Amino acid sequence: MNKSSINSKELQILLIFYSAAGIFTISVLVAIVSILPLYKQLKINEESNLQSALRTRTLAVEEFISRAKGIATQIASRTQARLELEAYNRNQNNRASAVSNITRYLSDALNRSEDVVGISRFDRDNQLIVQLGLPIPQKFWNFSTQNSQNSHISNPIRLNNQSYIIVSQAIFNSNQQQQGTDLVLFKTEDLEKIITDYTGLGQTGEIFLGTFQNQQVKLFLSSINQANTLSEPIIKALEKTVVIQESGLTLIKPKFWNYGQIIAFEPLSKVNWGLVIKIDRQELYASVNRQLITIAILIVIFSFLGAGGMILLLRPLAGQVIIQTDELEEQLKEKNRTLHELNNAQEKLLLEIKERKQAENLLRESEAKLREQKQELQQTLTELQQTQAQMI
Repeated sequence: MNKSSINSKELQILLIFYSAAGIFTISVLVAIVSILPLYKQLKINEESNLQSALRTRTLAVEEFISRAKGIATQIASRTQARLELEAYNRNQNNRASAVSNITRYLSDALNRSEDVVGISRFDRDNQLIVQLGLPIPQKFWNFSTQNSQNSHISNPIRLNNQSYIIVSQAIFNSNQQQQGTDLVLFKTEDLEKIITDYTGLGQTGEIFLGTFQNQQVKLFLSSINQANTLSEPIIKALEKTVVIQESGLTLIKPKFWNYGQIIAFEPLSKVNWGLVIKIDRQELYASVNRQLITIAILIVIFSFLGAGGMILLLRPLAGQVIIQTDELEEQLKEKNRTLHELNNAQEKLLLEIKERKQAENLLRESEAKLREQKQELQQTLTELQQTQAQMI
């Protein structure tokens, strides 16, 4: 009886344990299958946020360029200064008055804009007439806008350890005849603020602004790196933006010493430049990983709670099942004992019947022998009587 109760207890424990383990395992598997698509979607959202951050900065750079072109166009289209330039081109002997008036008008334009630090005006023969503010070295003079209404933006240049861009704008009269060219020098402080803005890029985000010139990448501005430390993926991304005018994402596989990187790149529509953002994958997906860890912890907690609840529910039920099993087992044993007793009684009865049959057989044999002996005795008596009769 003691052994039976121990087996029942072990059975109860095993039943509860395997039921709880099965429920916990199924809960975890269902959670994993449900979380994987969510995890992929969250990663896609983070990549979209990175592209949105890149797009925001691209629009800001393009706005800066548009503003610079607009200012250069306004300076070139000033009516009084343009008329004085026409007079300068017509009168080659007495130009002092025209130069003085042009200087006065351009000085006013220079003072009106904080971004403009220098203006150089040239005649229709590309000869310098007036140079105001910070002078532009001759090696940076560019007259590629000859006979073109479009402005031209130069690549950023360095003057006195400061970065500037030059906007070249042709000047036309009312008959659409070119009268000269303005080279307007702009500060790039606003452009540098855009490139060094780390909003949404965390600790490892870097921004690169550059172009592809003479079969090599030329870096203008960078939030951290210098041109001589550009990695191969950054160079390829800048090349794609400028040469192919392609935008997109590049995933850099992790190596032993880093976690891998994601590079987003996009070309600028108004100039032949490219903008690139690089960030570590671990940091980009940090919020996703935190959410995943939180969800995983909650799933484990709820799975344990569910398993615990099932244990509380199964424990009394399992106890009742075990009790009923014990009762059925006891009834089965009792019936087996009864059946065994019946079998023994049947065997005894069969043995008794067999013994009686044997006794009956022996009795019949004895009766047969007695009849034979009686017949023999009767015959002997008859013979004896006959003998006696003869003797008499």
